[in-house]
Amino acid sequence: MRKILGVVLILVPFIGMAQKLTKADKVLIQNVQNHIKYLASDELEGRRAGSVGEQKAVNYIVAQYQALGIQPMGTDGYIQAFPIDEGKRLTSGSFLNINGEALVYDKEFIPLSNSGSGKFNSNAAITLNESKQVWFKDLNEVLDAAVTNPHFDLNQWIIDFTKEVKAKGASALFLYNKGTFVDNIQFNKFDTAASLSIPVVYFTKNGWMKHFNDDIDTYKINANIEFEHATRTAHNVAAFIDNHATNTVVIGAHLDHLGYNEDHNALDINNTIRNGADDNASGTSAIIELAKLLKKKSPKNNNYLILHFSGEELGLFGSKYWLEHPTYKGNLNYMINLDMVGRYDTARKLTVGGYGTSTKWAEVLAKTPTSLLTHYDSAGAGPSDHASFYRKDMPVWIKLIMQGKQPSFNMYIILLKIQMLLVNLIF
Repeated sequence: MRKILGVVLILVPFIGMAQKLTKADKVLIQNVQNHIKYLASDELEGRRAGSVGEQKAVNYIVAQYQALGIQPMGTDGYIQAFPIDEGKRLTSGSFLNINGEALVYDKEFIPLSNSGSGKFNSNAAITLNESKQVWFKDLNEVLDAAVTNPHFDLNQWIIDFTKEVKAKGASALFLYNKGTFVDNIQFNKFDTAASLSIPVVYFTKNGWMKHFNDDIDTYKINANIEFEHATRTAHNVAAFIDNHATNTVVIGAHLDHLGYNEDHNALDINNTIRNGADDNASGTSAIIELAKLLKKKSPKNNNYLILHFSGEELGLFGSKYWLEHPTYKGNLNYMINLDMVGRYDTARKLTVGGYGTSTKWAEVLAKTPTSLLTHYDSAGAGPSDHASFYRKDMPVWIKLIMQGKQPSFNMYIILLKIQMLLVNLIF
């Protein structure tokens, strides 16, 4: 609970917007607190898409809509499962032993992502290239020789060199770099290049110095390099308020966050839980409460499709998948996206994006009274799920983002009242 105490336990008075809270307002604030406290708890382990924590978040959201009696609109009740491609990885049966000692993947060696596969055994010396044995090559020498060639492509050189040594009888190729030239060799799990004809392994400087400290010695090598293509399953949540209208409004927010940073999409490199209270337990909680209001009383000129997307942090995977495999095929009018709405300050303001995607927004927002300091962004693109809908030519949409320094639960009262005004004003 380290990162969410401030969000869950502190009620910050909304500066410049003091108001007397009604009983309903107080209930709403308590509901929001309860939602965020659970969704951003350590129990959910950061809600990484396709994880056990994400599934717990999905179950919680589904339970809210079941209790409200809101119609499910997924492929399996409220849920729409979709695959996440985790790319290529070594199988659990892969290994590399040098003189009987197992090397540590990633820390001491990596196979090239387009490496060939297979088992191989060798008694090889670094300076002696023999048929049916492992061959070695120092990439620093290669880069040094090519330093005056601005068109030199190391990846292509490796492909060509691998073909050459294979033709001469090499059973595998070991690459290393003993110098200062940067080679930028790394494992690209989404590499679609054709596989090389033999296994090609790259050694880190630490791995090389530890296991190959004598150029004239003979090394007993035993290895198996095999790859598999991994996937995991993530889940969107879809609910529907049916007013038997011609048009349907989409109200969305992403439910996932970064987990323990297993996908390496956080700026820091430690492996602690990223709880994601503001990003985006805040938007998820706001939508649950907005759905309650719309279920109780909503404008009859629209139906309301409530969508909680997973995989947003990976590149809008969930919203893209939903648009490619829609669970509702009615006429979508516009989309409202809530992302990081738990904080507000006068310096960062309330960001209203997509202002320029419809000629109606200026008219509608002019009729929406608020004393919030507001920044309007005309762009339809951006790093959140609204962008997926914009690219599919949704007629209009809007996103509301608040990124201040301090949390404010009173903000939810204001935000939801703005939302209700919007859905009443737009037709």
